[in-house]
Amino acid sequence: MDAPAVSIIIPTFNVQAYIEETLQSVLTQTFVDFELIVIDDGSTDQTVDKVEQLALRDSRIRLMSNHRRKGVSGARNTGIGAATGQWICFLDGDDLLHESALAERIKVSRQHPDCCFFSGDYIRFWTGESKQGSSQSEENAYWRQMLRAGRTDPDKPVVLDEPVNLFMQAVLTWTGCVMISADLVKSLSGFNETLVTAEDDHLWMRVAARCRQMVFVPTSLTFYRQRPGSLTQSGNAIHEHAVAAYLNLMKDPGCSVHSEALMSNIRSFIHQNTYHYRKTGVRAKALYWAMQGLRYDSANATAWRNLAATLLLN
Repeated sequence: MDAPAVSIIIPTFNVQAYIEETLQSVLTQTFVDFELIVIDDGSTDQTVDKVEQLALRDSRIRLMSNHRRKGVSGARNTGIGAATGQWICFLDGDDLLHESALAERIKVSRQHPDCCFFSGDYIRFWTGESKQGSSQSEENAYWRQMLRAGRTDPDKPVVLDEPVNLFMQAVLTWTGCVMISADLVKSLSGFNETLVTAEDDHLWMRVAARCRQMVFVPTSLTFYRQRPGSLTQSGNAIHEHAVAAYLNLMKDPGCSVHSEALMSNIRSFIHQNTYHYRKTGVRAKALYWAMQGLRYDSANATAWRNLAATLLLN
């Protein structure tokens, strides 16, 4: 049997309420030459049963299970190791694809045969709500500036030259939107399993550093489910683990030449983390990040003000 064009990798853990809808959003794609690799990471609910039932009806589904819990990065890496497609895409077990998402990415990849990195847009939604809201490229100021400003055709793909330079300001992609050469992903050994979060941005930065271009496909839509209990709704500072990810990038051969920009991001993340925990009254964490601010940015008055403000917390 010929290898599929695309390998779609879905890690799962206790998503029985969402997994059928997620898989159906893939199985009903207008582009059909794909394999769907589901890696279960130790679910204790009916997630695996639901995947097995769908796999009996569609041979494109491959279900794998980690023998021990490895986290989302480890689960994705299991899928990367098993993937046989030319391209790799990712989707989480509660998110959804627009029916033409893959077709749009593949169409544009054929128009740009030398490009190994494609991305699309996404819309956030809560369960039970409409999926017709504004997209990330409309809502986020930096995405809007880089991907929409001055363009008369909002549906036209956008070619970003030297994407790593733009990613230093903010990563212009998201896990459910990417389509990357499988050879490139595998050469980078996939996701860094030591990172708690920010493992996705860490990999996209490494990919961007090795690609001359990234092509953004605005008509390729992913729907990003927001739900209580997810990591993004944990109440932790948004950049809680980004500091570790960016410090690791400082050692990456493709990114180390951007050390000054990386360090600027690290300092910014630290100050934002301190501010978050000061405002939410979590004194221990605020103090930890204030001390990190002095470690990495002692010449900046902001670091000293953050420390002083933190010490005054009751």
